[in-house]
Amino acid sequence: MTEPRHTADTITDDALDVLYSRLAKAVRAVDILADSHRRADRAEAERDGAYRERARLVAHLASLYPSHIGHTDPTAPDWAVVIIEAPTGQMSWHIAERDMDLFAHVEPTNRICRGWDGHTTDEKYERLAQLIRGEGHTLFRVEHAEAAVARVRALLDTHLGPLASYAVRRALDGSTKAGTEETNSPMSGER
Repeated sequence: MTEPRHTADTITDDALDVLYSRLAKAVRAVDILADSHRRADRAEAERDGAYRERARLVAHLASLYPSHIGHTDPTAPDWAVVIIEAPTGQMSWHIAERDMDLFAHVEPTNRICRGWDGHTTDEKYERLAQLIRGEGHTLFRVEHAEAAVARVRALLDTHLGPLASYAVRRALDGSTKAGTEETNSPMSGER
């Protein structure tokens, strides 16, 4: 049952008080909702600021060690993943699209890049702690470099063929100097 409509001539003071009370409750509800939205916006801005700070530090790490970035996580397709091959082991972070400008110096992920090694978040931060303590620096220079060279050589052989691959390897190894003995060439018959 609805209340009868009042006009300015027929409304009583009590009915007017009820209407004003309802209006005041509605205004309070709108104020509470607006305040809630303002707090949510502030929290979102703080979260985005924290992500930006983290992204700056990760971008710095990526400038120090071999790294690549791409949209490689099928469970989070809107986020890029930066993978850093540090001396203490691989570390990776998801990067928001709005922070990608910080990673312009990082190579895009391609088939040469080593994929995620399955590390957990705890393992990642233990590797970071080891890095902070200065552990593992010789591991990078030897094992990581040798593994990268082996991956590149295998890709050269696969995609260029043995003869072109041999020529590129000779150029990369610096063995194109005059008088260099030609051994293990595809054309040398394995001397």
